[in-house]
Amino acid sequence: MTIASRNISTYSTTPIENATSASGFPEGMLHAEVNDGVRSMQADLRGSFEELPWFEHGDTIAYVSATSFSVSGDRTATYAPGRRVRADGSTTGTVTGRITSSLYTTLTTVTVLWDSGALQNEALRVWVATGKVLDGSEFYVADSGVANAYAVTAAASALTAGLRIWFKAANANTGAATLNVNGLGAKSIVKNVADALEAGDIAANQVADVIYDGSNFVLQNPPLLNVASLRRGKDDAEVQISGGSTVALGGNVVLYGEDHATLAKDIHFRSGTDIKLLWDDSDDHFDFNGNDITEVGSVKYADGSTQTGANGQWQLSYVTAATSITTTFPHDDTTPQSSEGQEIAKITGVVVAAGEQVEIHYEAACFGNDQSVALVLFRDSTCLDTVIIDSFASTDAAFKGGTIFIDDDPGADTYTYSVRIGSLGSTSGTYYNARNNSGGGLFNGKSRSGLKLRIIK
Repeated sequence: MTIASRNISTYSTTPIENATSASGFPEGMLHAEVNDGVRSMQADLRGSFEELPWFEHGDTIAYVSATSFSVSGDRTATYAPGRRVRADGSTTGTVTGRITSSLYTTLTTVTVLWDSGALQNEALRVWVATGKVLDGSEFYVADSGVANAYAVTAAASALTAGLRIWFKAANANTGAATLNVNGLGAKSIVKNVADALEAGDIAANQVADVIYDGSNFVLQNPPLLNVASLRRGKDDAEVQISGGSTVALGGNVVLYGEDHATLAKDIHFRSGTDIKLLWDDSDDHFDFNGNDITEVGSVKYADGSTQTGANGQWQLSYVTAATSITTTFPHDDTTPQSSEGQEIAKITGVVVAAGEQVEIHYEAACFGNDQSVALVLFRDSTCLDTVIIDSFASTDAAFKGGTIFIDDDPGADTYTYSVRIGSLGSTSGTYYNARNNSGGGLFNGKSRSGLKLRIIK
């Protein structure tokens, strides 16, 4: 009997099953046949070792799709997810990949992520990589390179698309960086598909997660907010924060203009942006484009112009120019009228909804020759409140007064709020926002008269 050499995949792990002629050692063999059988087994063993690390289990492979095949019986342990496989076919050629799933019903269906290529509907042979199933530990390694030139040794014999490496960086990067795996050549590390790294994208002792895309290693865990990028701005020109996110910055924020000067040029707020300023009692004011912000939400306009605002925002109208008080409020036992006194501030178009309140602050800074004045608040033509500002009992006295008034649920409508001022005696030598006779600035130069209001839900 002549025994033909065959692949070790036909051998059984059960000895008695190797007693058939198909296995090479049937009962009653002649001495010469035993010699031939041993020599054939030697050839089989050598041939199988030539295929390492691949091993063919001898299953009949059935094509299912370009990425999957099936075998008889429950073979999920052999074709386990994570294992590397190799497939051969006359049209398919040789393809390698990693098993992503292995499911058994009446057959075991194996799905593979191929490194490249695909299965064709033809007779196929499949080999499985020997050794344990890869669980990722083979690709967690420590970096042995330097900053911006990382180097690792990992269980990868080639750089193939999809190769994933987790490496603990010995140094932080200071700019564009590369990774060299097993001396196979330095490849750029990028983020956001193709952007070069910026300083601080990889921190010292950080475990960097990268996937090779066939050209570069793409960093999977860059920082959400790169401080260097925020400081410099996009293309040294601008910083954009959008999407409704809140960004907390624990320190000084320095904004640079597009020419990278030491002071910012313009800061642009797109339409619909709410700008909130929080008052600090330890300071007297903020400076905003040369104008004072003297209280929460109130801005002093030197020209007396009016700022309008939405619900909860201050609307204001102030004047600072010295003006004579030329009218009086008569002593006639009647409520002050909107035709009496003289108007010093007015805010029009105040839209109030049902159930809302209007919080109003109004004031006047005056100078007079032993005179007193009345400061009256109106909603349209309705008198809401009156403040009497008494002068000092001396010549050239400076005096200031005002109050806070809550207009509680005036009703849903659009209103005009105004403040009128008038003397309660002689108008001779009586002013608001004036300077005293010695030439000094009234109230240390912080004189103003007018009103501000906001809607309260």
